[in-house]
Amino acid sequence: MLLFSIFYKNGKYAVRFIIFYLIIFIFGSSFNSLLLYFMGLTNNLNIKSIVYGVPDIEDLLYFWNCFITKNYEFSYGKTIYGGLIPYHYKWNISVVTKLVIGASANAPSGGYRLPVQVEGYIAFGIFGTIVWSIVYGLINGIHLRLTKFAISQIKDNFLKLYISIFLIELFNMLLNFFINMQIDVLFSIFIYYFIIFVVVKLKLKYNSTKSLKKVY
Repeated sequence: MLLFSIFYKNGKYAVRFIIFYLIIFIFGSSFNSLLLYFMGLTNNLNIKSIVYGVPDIEDLLYFWNCFITKNYEFSYGKTIYGGLIPYHYKWNISVVTKLVIGASANAPSGGYRLPVQVEGYIAFGIFGTIVWSIVYGLINGIHLRLTKFAISQIKDNFLKLYISIFLIELFNMLLNFFINMQIDVLFSIFIYYFIIFVVVKLKLKYNSTKSLKKVY
């Protein structure tokens, strides 16, 4: 939706939309702490409550601390394809996140979600972080331009919104798959393609029928 705000009317409302998004994000993250405070159940209202409301940030800091203090070995690229190997392969990125924090590879959890830059560091250290960031940013920039061009060719507002959201989500899945290959992502990509095909076909058929009714 943030990216769509850039495309919509040439980004006329992008700044306002981003500010609104940040306000909602901050309020949503700290909602529990605010609720307890106004109910009189706690006297503490700390800025850290924003972080506590977003477990990914806290999880990432904990993982990062364990990875550094334990001097955990780099994967040298094995985490890229590790998700394609079944039976809790030790270089599956989900398994790595569990092993680093001292959990079992068989723990009933998908592990922590890591940013691309951290996955690059796990693979090749600082060099991996730099390369992963450059490639990710470059391909995202190309995708943004292609998506903007594709949307500019569509007249129907519904299709414009729908296609933009699905192109962005689909591309993110494809990009993440090539950076961190996971078997389950392949099925998700197939479902996305199928849904796009069905909805677009139905919408085009509806527009065609509507046009014929106007003629007659």
